[in-house]
Parts: sequence; C-alpha cells; structure tokens
Amino acid sequence: SLAPGGGPEVTTYREPSGEGVRVDAALCEGCQPSMHYDPLVGKLICFAPGSDDAAFQACRERTLAALEGYDISGVNTNKTVLRNILTHPEFINNKVLLSFMVRH
Repeated sequence: SLAPGGGPEVTTYREPSGEGVRVDAALCEGCQPSMHYDPLVGKLICFAPGSDDAAFQACRERTLAALEGYDISGVNTNKTVLRNILTHPEFINNKVLLSFMVRH
C-alpha cells in the first residue's frame, strides 16, 4: 500500500547499510508516526558508479538487496510495490515509461 498508517507504532526498525546505500529517515523503533505529516518518513537511496547498463543493473540489484535488509514493521511500507517494480521485465530492461504505474 502507498497509504500511510498500518499501526500506531514502529515495532521493528533496522536500516540497510553498505557501499552505495544510504537511508534518510525520520523513523525509529518505538516511534509513532503522526497521520498529520507527509507519509514519506524515509527514503532509500542506492548508487552504483558508471552510466551504462551494467551500472544500472548493479544499482537495481543493490537496491533489491537493501530493500530486503530494510526491516520495518508496525506501519505500512511500500517495500512490496518497490520490489515488484524493480523485478518487472520493463524495469529490468530499462524500458520504463511514465505510464508504467497506470499500466501495472
């Protein structure tokens, strides 16, 4: 779900780490995110050097691994949606258009 909420408290919170992985978040275990604020309370940023398809695929794989290592429970997240996008054939082949979310 892309909607905020899912519970009154973050019961588990562990960020991924490693080369090319950064997390900017306003969450912690025991936090109680307010429904009066933007539901984007954290973002996962991944990077792989280069500008060719190999760099794109390395970054995609790094992002998938980081999503698996991002342990959040007690509130809704969009981890499943992101995983589905990153593993979709159009994304794997770097052929995503602006209409991707509407079509899928």
